[in-house]
Amino acid sequence: MNESLYEKIDALPPLPRTILELEKFKRSFDKQAETLQEIINQDPLIVATILKIANSAMFGFKSSVETTSRAINLLGINFTLSIAFSTSIKNVIKTDLVAYDVSSDDFFEINNMSSSLLLSWVSQFNPELKEELLLPAFLQETGKFLISDLIVEQNKQENFLLDLQTSCDIASIEKKYLSTTTSEITAAIFRKWNLNEKLINTIEFVDNIKLCPPEYLTQTQILHILKTVCNIKNPLSPTTVLQGLEKAKAFGFDPILLENAIRTVQTKLDIKE
Repeated sequence: MNESLYEKIDALPPLPRTILELEKFKRSFDKQAETLQEIINQDPLIVATILKIANSAMFGFKSSVETTSRAINLLGINFTLSIAFSTSIKNVIKTDLVAYDVSSDDFFEINNMSSSLLLSWVSQFNPELKEELLLPAFLQETGKFLISDLIVEQNKQENFLLDLQTSCDIASIEKKYLSTTTSEITAAIFRKWNLNEKLINTIEFVDNIKLCPPEYLTQTQILHILKTVCNIKNPLSPTTVLQGLEKAKAFGFDPILLENAIRTVQTKLDIKE
């Protein structure tokens, strides 16, 4: 990995109390919505993000969602927990995605899109795995914030963006400029913070499936497909959808189930095929 990236990871501040409490809640056997609500309500930014997502076109609830208790009830504990984690971690890193020409709002919208695709797709063949992968689906692109920061610092932004415009293979472009990829950096960030090792191992090899340990292969392949279809530069575009379907077939998944899920998400967002 690029030495400057190691330095940025080392310089990251400790996790705030909110994330530590969310991590403790995630590990608990008896997850009560009231407990999650108490944790979330400590952080106005998390509250605002959850309510914004709950009121987005993705879900289309019949009436406005104005409280965290109703959001948790409608979105579910695991989905709400994943939003809270992602929001809090982004706030700790305190940078943006200017090198990718993607706003923070767009990033959260694409994360939301990816997670919704996960729910619609994986629930068709493995509901338990669907719940397990919600958090990594939300968090797997975290490393892009540090990549963006370094690309801008090194005055490579113009060339980086030009390369992004000509290829959907973002990981290869990241490798070209910094000798590493988002999934590797995300794993390194989470190791610095001593987050759950299973979460880390599930994410670490998303950009390099060939090196993935067998016990994490299915989870990592699913995350890779989600990342392909919901590419942050061209989410749910004809090109990325086709690539995702091809990879699903290559990995041994039923592409019809994925295609059905993609159409469901496209319908919710009124995206033309």
